[in-house]
Amino acid sequence: MVYLNRIINKIKRLFAKRQYRLIENNLEKYNDVWQNEAIPEKQLKLTGNNFLNNIKNDRTVKSLKEIFFAINGETILEIGCSSGYYSEILKKLGLNLKYEGCDYSQKFIALAKQKYPGEKFEIMDATDLKYENDSFDTVFNARCLFHILNYQKAIAESARVSKKYIIFSGITTLHLHKTIYAEKTAYGVNMLEIFFNENELVDLFKKNNLAVIKINSSHYFYIEELTEPIFIKNYLCKKIK
Repeated sequence: MVYLNRIINKIKRLFAKRQYRLIENNLEKYNDVWQNEAIPEKQLKLTGNNFLNNIKNDRTVKSLKEIFFAINGETILEIGCSSGYYSEILKKLGLNLKYEGCDYSQKFIALAKQKYPGEKFEIMDATDLKYENDSFDTVFNARCLFHILNYQKAIAESARVSKKYIIFSGITTLHLHKTIYAEKTAYGVNMLEIFFNENELVDLFKKNNLAVIKINSSHYFYIEELTEPIFIKNYLCKKIK
């Protein structure tokens, strides 16, 4: 069985995703990538009616459902909300939460306001939020932390504006290697993706008075340059006062 597992893992690495390239220098050039005006429409094609009507089969939403039902509170802020489609997903999951969303892309926020005129959306940087301390029961950092070079400040800001819980979703996580940086091609654009060492990440949560109370994983993948898998994880943290 051990030998078989080794063969399987070797095959997986041979077919590893090739859109990643490990990088070390000139990382700042990726800071404004998500403000590219072509990205929102391309993403909308992936998160349109087909996706929203079949969320029960989506592995990412399945893993997050378990996290969402572990929280209590009335308000939620989504950081990195893109076109705001999670406001609809939360309703489809039966969660009665007062939702707000923010994103630093003007084009994404314009699209979100067009699609969901009943919700509140703001243009805002995840590392410099304009909300007051303890503004929301839950802060949902939605698959954006691994794109933010100054992720330390983004974590601190999420913790500051949360009253109870913070959800960091879709985090690309390593168990053996230190935190490393990669370039990924998505929506026809080269962008930054950070692979976090889990121990380093949890230590950073602790420094911001966040206790991890639940972790789950939706899937994993390999890249050619690494011998270990990269897990996609969700972290539910509780704010310790």
